[in-house]
Amino acid sequence: IAKTAHDYENIQDVTPILDNHIAVKAFLNEQYTFIFIFILVLIGVFSLSIKEKNSGMDTLIATTVKGSKETVIAKLFALILFSFIICFIFYLSNIIYLQMIYGFSGLLDPVQSLYGFENITLRINCLEAMALEVFYVFLCITIFGLLVFALAYIINNSIIVGLIVL
Repeated sequence: IAKTAHDYENIQDVTPILDNHIAVKAFLNEQYTFIFIFILVLIGVFSLSIKEKNSGMDTLIATTVKGSKETVIAKLFALILFSFIICFIFYLSNIIYLQMIYGFSGLLDPVQSLYGFENITLRINCLEAMALEVFYVFLCITIFGLLVFALAYIINNSIIVGLIVL
């Protein structure tokens, strides 16, 4: 998609700053964290759906007055909380690691100061770009986990859902 002059009006007066942005660039380009979080959430979804089915508790819970509906809602909230905690732990460890190795400087510099980010038309700084990255990963992982959980709940066989996902 070609950007026009109208797209760049928002950042017309932004001046890129030459600074040590290695840690911020490494944080924004790290893909292994996403893969690890993806795998952990997938394992979390399967553990939420397999344990009850293997023990036979799912039929017992379904027969109670508030059982099935409230259990599913509680599991959805548990999945969202699990996704948040996993994202928080992994990205916090990345921040600590990158701080120890490179040191964060220029967090309040415009994101256009980073090599490869010159064409971003958002008026944000590097710290806000990092926060957007974490929020984006959390949102994607949570939506994926909810979709896999819904498939596992509808199909009633988590092993088949696991094979479909893989």
